Amino acid sequence: MQNIGEYKGPVSAQKIIFWLGFVSLLFGCIFAIYNFIKEKIYTYTPDQQEALMIKYANSIREKQTRQNMPVGCVDGNCDNGDGCWTYANGAVYKGAFINSRMDGFGVFIFAPNTKNNMKFYIGNFSIGYPEGSAYIAYEDGSIYKGEVNPDYKRHGTGVLYDRTAASAKKGKWENDLLIQD
Repeated sequence: MQNIGEYKGPVSAQKIIFWLGFVSLLFGCIFAIYNFIKEKIYTYTPDQQEALMIKYANSIREKQTRQNMPVGCVDGNCDNGDGCWTYANGAVYKGAFINSRMDGFGVFIFAPNTKNNMKFYIGNFSIGYPEGSAYIAYEDGSIYKGEVNPDYKRHGTGVLYDRTAASAKKGKWENDLLIQD
């Protein structure tokens, strides 16, 4: 039996060349993938990023209506990491979790035909509740971009665009009411 670090004799040049080639190929692939992702993500304008997020949320919403989705964590790490959680009523959350709560950036797709008429929320969460700035899309096609409160209501500075984006209500909001233009 040989001890760890004990000399075992010469290593063939073929083995050295093989492993050097393998390692350089591996790092080359990782570097190429990293650059591809970096170019794709960081070359998008904020409007393009917003359009991608909305497209992603709409695709999940479409899947909700076509199939019975399982309830609970259906993908990733819903304890402490990134995951996807589906609810019995058809709502879906995809994003960051800390201590099994929505915490960090995420997309919450509301169950179809909910009383608040919201389609989806894209933004930050803290300890399971919406926090800070967000995008909220409504069933009538309007979109709100601005600050929200923990009840998903427009609260703070923001803009509500109608479905054609032809008109907008901009100003300070309090519990979904525009209080100052």
